Amino acid sequence: MEIKRIFLAGFLIMLVWVVWTALFPPLEPQKDEQAEDSIEKGEALSDSKQEESIIKETQDEQPSKEFEIITPLFSARLSNAMGGTFLQYTLIEEKYKGAYTKESSGFAWESKKHSYDETAPVSFLFTKEEGFDPCNPCLDGIETGNLHTVLINGAPLLENSEPFKVESTTTIEFMSQNNDFNHIIIIEPNSYKVRHQYEILSEDIKKDGASLVWKNGTRPSEKYGWLDDQNSYGMFVSKNGEDSDYLTGSAETAPLSFENIEWAASRNKFFVSALVPVDSNIKSGKIVPQQNLSFSGSEESFFKNRGSSASVYDIYLNFENKSSFQFDSFLAPLEYSLIKESNIKDLDDIMTMGGSVLRPISKFILNIITLIDSWLPFGGYALVLIVFAFLVRLVAGPLTKKSLESTRKMQEVQPAIKEIQEKYKSDPKKMQMKIMEAYKNHKVNPLSGCFLMFLQWPIMIPPFILFRSIIELRGEPFFLWIQDLSLPDYIFELPFHVPLIGIGNGYTGIGLLPILMGITLFLTMKQSSGSMPQQSKVMLYSMNGMFVLLFNSFPAGLNLYYVVYNLLNYFQQRKTAQNKN
Repeated sequence: MEIKRIFLAGFLIMLVWVVWTALFPPLEPQKDEQAEDSIEKGEALSDSKQEESIIKETQDEQPSKEFEIITPLFSARLSNAMGGTFLQYTLIEEKYKGAYTKESSGFAWESKKHSYDETAPVSFLFTKEEGFDPCNPCLDGIETGNLHTVLINGAPLLENSEPFKVESTTTIEFMSQNNDFNHIIIIEPNSYKVRHQYEILSEDIKKDGASLVWKNGTRPSEKYGWLDDQNSYGMFVSKNGEDSDYLTGSAETAPLSFENIEWAASRNKFFVSALVPVDSNIKSGKIVPQQNLSFSGSEESFFKNRGSSASVYDIYLNFENKSSFQFDSFLAPLEYSLIKESNIKDLDDIMTMGGSVLRPISKFILNIITLIDSWLPFGGYALVLIVFAFLVRLVAGPLTKKSLESTRKMQEVQPAIKEIQEKYKSDPKKMQMKIMEAYKNHKVNPLSGCFLMFLQWPIMIPPFILFRSIIELRGEPFFLWIQDLSLPDYIFELPFHVPLIGIGNGYTGIGLLPILMGITLFLTMKQSSGSMPQQSKVMLYSMNGMFVLLFNSFPAGLNLYYVVYNLLNYFQQRKTAQNKN
């Protein structure tokens, strides 16, 4: 039994470690020295060289022309500035609500809205009004003077035109008036993919090359700043999936350099902005973290009540063909079905699914809960999580039963073990031999309980990872105070930070589901620890308290799942104990 207790304690400690590292992984950005050297040696222009060689003297700058397009999936505001760029990109579907807006920037902290409008549609791009320069995309260092004529499906853009509705394949041309470059955008009505084609006309630009830039990354979209901050990073995957890397951090973090890639992207918790080269090889490129406190992070910032500074990443791509190149921009929700349908190779690598061993299980779980949701006529994803908890208990139930039987046998052999320990305490070697002999006579394997416990990990860990990160829970209500399963179910907020419970943004939320989760876990522990020494029980219950604190800032959906799972586990243990008696 002592061995079992040691393994149980070790298991709990390891579980806390797994939880902690899953939440706060050490992110050590690695430098790709070869790619960085190539950039430094001139394959990608330095800022000074761009200023000297590429910045082109243009005619008198004209006012930029702005217009709006609307597809069934998103609306976008574009400009002919910088040869054609997106100024804003906003999702249309009703389920993608919740954003920072000009109106919400004036919300007081006392309103508990944290500069956040729960009814506004999600927007992907930082704006000039918020202190950011638009460049999505642009050619680095090329001044155009707004001298690109705009054609939509071959027709010139009219002044003060109504938003253009994309009902079929639509081509938007930005045609140069000063012979520098043309930029063509192709939009399909039911796709998040947008094709960009560049034709370089200037011999100077062809000679020296110009980096394509997508600035500022993906705009924050979640009410509580830390939810985005913990899941925001830039990432790339090389051709054939041979290499991948990601970075997160401030402007002090070294840029992440790369060469021939499948895609480069930035993400926040639930949304991704990816650049995907099409029939064009990337000679070199980099993802550069920036520091910009104008959005949030200071008292003078636009959204001062958000609580933390936004993550900002610039993506630079240098194409091998300097005369013409094309790529797709893909700004979309991180919904697994959409990522699969995009046919962008390995793009699901940017989703939070765990390591390589757990990812296949996570994908299987995502398919299962999607199937359950399609079957259920009501209840939404709250009911999906409850049904899934039942399914997991059906799978884990036999393993739990065998583990309980192993525990019972260990308890039965304990008197004999204690007698041997007392009798041979002066001869440890003989004592160990006699203990193993006692285990053999009673047909007990002291490691079987721990082995059965570890067998359950593949079905225990993936839900913990997924239900903290999947967009399917975003905006999904349950009842009463739980109106969004992707957020903590705070019933009230304290106006100060409490260590361990608070998240460092100057206030502390208190959730009810983490407390209920702790109670159900306590019942399960109490049921299975009846014969434990008091000291071991104290340690076990202390671990339970630590879980309550840890889970306080977790999404309501995850805590709901564990409340149901723990209750089912408790009832199974109780029934097993009654059958034994």
